[in-house]
Amino acid sequence: MAGYQSTSADLRSQLRQLLIAEQRPKFHRRAQGQVGDVVKPFSSTSRIRKGLSPSEPNTYSANIQELFTHPNFSNLTKQAIMDSLPVTNNAVGEPTSTKEKVLHAGAAMVQNFDPPKQLCAHLHAFHTYASNPGKPVEANHYCAHLNEDVRQCIIYDSPSPNARLIGIEYMIKPHLYETLDQEERKLWHSHVFEVKSGMLFLPTPAGVPNAAWEPAETEEMKEVIHLYGKVYHLWQVDKGHQLPLGEAQLMTSYTSKDQFPDYDGVVGERDRKFGVDSKAKAETRKGIAEPSTHPDADAAWKK
Repeated sequence: MAGYQSTSADLRSQLRQLLIAEQRPKFHRRAQGQVGDVVKPFSSTSRIRKGLSPSEPNTYSANIQELFTHPNFSNLTKQAIMDSLPVTNNAVGEPTSTKEKVLHAGAAMVQNFDPPKQLCAHLHAFHTYASNPGKPVEANHYCAHLNEDVRQCIIYDSPSPNARLIGIEYMIKPHLYETLDQEERKLWHSHVFEVKSGMLFLPTPAGVPNAAWEPAETEEMKEVIHLYGKVYHLWQVDKGHQLPLGEAQLMTSYTSKDQFPDYDGVVGERDRKFGVDSKAKAETRKGIAEPSTHPDADAAWKK
């Protein structure tokens, strides 16, 4: 590799080739010598052999690390790859190692991620504990449409690459909600106040003008306002937990401003962080028809 000028793209290409070679069905790679050809320029003592049989261990982890740590890969190249990967957040535990970051990056190039690829909407709002409603908890929902009547969302504590997954929410249309028994219906909440107040919104994608995004968001709100949601938080980051502790907590939404402590302060700070104006959104949404809410929903506020 004398004189080889490595780049982030070069390294990613090598990692991809290495992983594809290592993950061929049943590891039958006796012909053509393609695996050895991939690694040979980087190590004459590579543990990847042309004739790896099914009974021999899959050694791609060691070889990716060997590839990445080879002296001919410049520090600049390594830094370029590291800069493209999320850093470990402040959850308890040791920082993610270079080896693990490289393995994750390599695996992401070749594995199938069809379920998360269906995520099509990022909604931001606040939840509160159904057992003790009041305190707001930030919730970044990343949602997919399971079908016309059911949505499923994973919830993170922030929109950052190193965000912690803190919960899940399911949303269903009224005709499905009405088929549930009474005790089950009590676990679900409405979205009427979230929509009409402007608290619930879809962050504007980078490069998209607000003037173009606002009408699309309003159309989405016309759908969401009818939905009932069932949400559980698994990680109480608002309590300072550095790991997901205890039982999952049923959460709910707010149905009026006075239920939300320091509404203007908390939502105002959120608006500044995201560059939005919830009061302006509320004005825009005045024309959205407000549906009636089933009496069994939002039970946390009726205790």
